[in-house]
Amino acid sequence: MFIAELHLYIDYLKEKLTGDLETGQLDKNKKHYAVFYKNIRSGISYYRSLSSIAVTHKEPFIKALDNVEIELDYLNYQYSILANY
Repeated sequence: MFIAELHLYIDYLKEKLTGDLETGQLDKNKKHYAVFYKNIRSGISYYRSLSSIAVTHKEPFIKALDNVEIELDYLNYQYSILANY
């Protein structure tokens, strides 16, 4: 459930970044995206802390968090979300 929620946030971010790139609004909204990115990162950190509580399915959960983190980092690389923040 947590992972699905993270994917929803990342999909939303990806959609907004793509739309703003096409309309030339990306630079104007980068501060907003930087905050959004950092909030997702905080959520991932929080979910990692929950993994110490969960005994069953711990490894797949951690691996899923790692994959979400990689996807988020790729968006940052692709759109330079944190370039000035």
